[in-house]
Amino acid sequence: TPDDPRRGLARLPPRSPGDVVLDLEGYPLAEGGLEYLFGVVAQADGAAAYRAWWGHDAASEKQALLDVLTWVSERRTQHPDLHVYHYAAYEVTALKRLAGRYGAGEELLDALLRAEVFVDLYPVVHQGVRIGAPSVGHSLYTMARLFAYMLDMKEPRLVTGYTPREIDFALERDE
Repeated sequence: TPDDPRRGLARLPPRSPGDVVLDLEGYPLAEGGLEYLFGVVAQADGAAAYRAWWGHDAASEKQALLDVLTWVSERRTQHPDLHVYHYAAYEVTALKRLAGRYGAGEELLDALLRAEVFVDLYPVVHQGVRIGAPSVGHSLYTMARLFAYMLDMKEPRLVTGYTPREIDFALERDE
């Protein structure tokens, strides 16, 4: 029901200075798939700061997984009330898949899952933002374009700052 306190924006937990936004980018055409970018945005010295871990192959993908899980876990010791925000199920699903594939980071991920630090923003947006055209949907890219339009941003580069075609070419050149 619309008055349910667990719907829309009411799903958001209280803010923490340790909160993190997590975004993973994958390349499904690589053999077995490849999560090539693990990116976070978090407050550092009073400003939003971006940090990235890159996975160019299986070994660096595994290391990026361990590095991001370790980074979040260490940040959690300073901010036990932090949340890791993500949009839809992709990030958490990918972390679980990679931890299982490599047998690495499983304890760290399990602790984060049990503490319920992951917050999926998709249901918040889906239930809390009316965009006026149900066929358009609430994908991250649709919502980012909507917010960019509302903020009068011209041609925003979303997520990685590169187009999928540019990413394909870079991966083919082993960059």
